[in-house]
Amino acid sequence: MPKYLLFDSFAFNLARAATAATNAMARRLAPYDITPVQWGVLAGLKDKDGVTPTDLMVELERDLPSTLRVIWKLEKKGFVRRESNPSDRRSYIVHLTQEGRELWERLVPVVLQLNHEAYGHLDPEYLAQIKKTTQELRVIYDAMLQE
Repeated sequence: MPKYLLFDSFAFNLARAATAATNAMARRLAPYDITPVQWGVLAGLKDKDGVTPTDLMVELERDLPSTLRVIWKLEKKGFVRRESNPSDRRSYIVHLTQEGRELWERLVPVVLQLNHEAYGHLDPEYLAQIKKTTQELRVIYDAMLQE
């Protein structure tokens, strides 16, 4: 049987890095009373404002119940608003409020600084390779979802 070393596992180390990045993001966003998941929804709405929760869920690759919970929390905080969907009375459309846009603008430098601290020391060519690898991981992810 081949020898298996956990700390040599690509998937294990990728998961560890993702967890560390999420925890670092949570610490940076905490003063703004925003979680990394809430940041993801804000960023998703910044790119595609005026979408249904289902469309947002698909875009962010999350499940619908957790997407709805995040929308409700952000709405309570005044960062998003819901309005009736004119093409389907059973659903609604989610928009960033002005406060949500302003928060997004304030948080972009925070997120960019964290990214710089995490990846700024890496060679630009290596970063380009990481982006290619990330695209390949996306293919693997999509294939795993089909199982």
